[in-house]
Amino acid sequence: TYIFPITTGTVYFSTTENRWEELIVKNIPKWLMPSDPNPKTSINEAIQYFYEGVPKGGHIPWASWVTPIMAFLIFSLVLYFVYFCLAVILRKQWIENEKLTFPIVQLPLEIVKGVDKEKAVIPDIFKSKLLWIGILVPFLLHFYNLLNFFIPTLERIQLQDIYLRFLFTEPPWSFVMKYFRISIYFSVIGFSFLLPVDVSFSLWFFYILNAKIQRGVGTMLGLNPVEGSGYIPQFLQYEEWGAYLFLVIFSVWYARKHLKEVIKNVFSKSKNSEEEGMSYRIALFGLIAGVVLLTYMLSKVGISPVFAFFNIFIFIIIVIVLSKIVAEGGVYYAQQNFEPYGIITSVTGTSSLSPQSLTMAGLFNQIYILDLRVLPLPFINDGYKIATDLKISKRKITLVMALAIIVGLVFSFVAFLFISYHYGGNQLSNWFYSGSATGIANVLQNDLSVARKPDLVQGIIFTILGGAGVAFIMFMRQKFIWWPFHPIGYVMGFSHDWGPMARLWFSFFLGWLVKKTVVSYLG
Repeated sequence: TYIFPITTGTVYFSTTENRWEELIVKNIPKWLMPSDPNPKTSINEAIQYFYEGVPKGGHIPWASWVTPIMAFLIFSLVLYFVYFCLAVILRKQWIENEKLTFPIVQLPLEIVKGVDKEKAVIPDIFKSKLLWIGILVPFLLHFYNLLNFFIPTLERIQLQDIYLRFLFTEPPWSFVMKYFRISIYFSVIGFSFLLPVDVSFSLWFFYILNAKIQRGVGTMLGLNPVEGSGYIPQFLQYEEWGAYLFLVIFSVWYARKHLKEVIKNVFSKSKNSEEEGMSYRIALFGLIAGVVLLTYMLSKVGISPVFAFFNIFIFIIIVIVLSKIVAEGGVYYAQQNFEPYGIITSVTGTSSLSPQSLTMAGLFNQIYILDLRVLPLPFINDGYKIATDLKISKRKITLVMALAIIVGLVFSFVAFLFISYHYGGNQLSNWFYSGSATGIANVLQNDLSVARKPDLVQGIIFTILGGAGVAFIMFMRQKFIWWPFHPIGYVMGFSHDWGPMARLWFSFFLGWLVKKTVVSYLG
């Protein structure tokens, strides 16, 4: 959904006014874009028809896409291999040592409990009357709204996007709360009931504190440059990055004994890692080799090796933190609001980087990092959690998941191209086909036209503040049992107005309220 529109959009949406052809397109290697199947015409038909649809009697230019598909397929497979290496190294620490709850895994585990493999009887959970009462509530509400689609005279019950902007009519809160809304997702209420109350409380509390109150105060202090924008301002991105960085540092410190064991297994003949999805030796050296290979491949498309390495390094920090959020917080839709491109260029400025480095790093960030809606690592971790609890061979689970990923990648490439050429991207999702491509192109246009100076003072101050926030919460958790806050909530609280917590905070609040009530009054 990002690879094809972003690599073609800079060409298709280029005009004499925005000058994308001379600023951006010239920096993209030709073999990353589809070749023109008919060079005699004045347009690249492979790109033109991708957005406008193949005319009657025409054919999808499959051959034009072979080279870019192979390039992205190889890069993606190396990236997925890095995910598997990380999952193997982290499995024992997260599942056995820290005993993270993995809320999303609880339901499938409950479903298979009590099942006789030979007789294939109905799982015990489906014999529960309370379960069916619970299912009935959201089912009837959604079924009624489905009837509204066929019978418009029935008034629809609004469950999502109930805006509260009418409560805030004066600046600066009218700007900050413009998209403030409540939504009810029954699945999120269910997942939050499986969480410790400090986690579920922190998820909604810190969204209001970080994304709304902090942002409002920043607006009053002149730190928010865009009034009414739904995206969080730069100073909060720095604070979020600091929280991510320190959370990873603390996680490594807590896992130091396990990591020493991993290294010891790598350089000895111990068989302790045989129960893992792959040996620790393959996982550790595979992780190192994968990072080196990813850095090398990014350098081959024009990004300087140092810039490429730090893009990958920050990306891995993001991946680890988001995966821990899913494993500990049950947030199946987890997303960050910063990307390596922005963090690195705020330190170096843009004048010290070549146009090729800026262009390709910007495109790489937009494709693989910025809008992580379905990050693979948490699902790999979930697979290993299920295998651990059900005593299934992790090697077999690894092979099955790897095969699923390969098949999924190949078929998704083919299916996405077929749909795009059949209907035309202009008739499909506005964000994926045009918004994502034009968004990064506008950023690159500004950075390539006017050099951006380093923003060290603000960056350092708020990065330290973000790290200090995580450190303080973790310190208080260790010292006081009554401390109600969890660092996962603090990290997730930095959400833009279309991000995870903006959509899910109220459902987490309802789940927390039910859980808190039950624990407090029913024991």
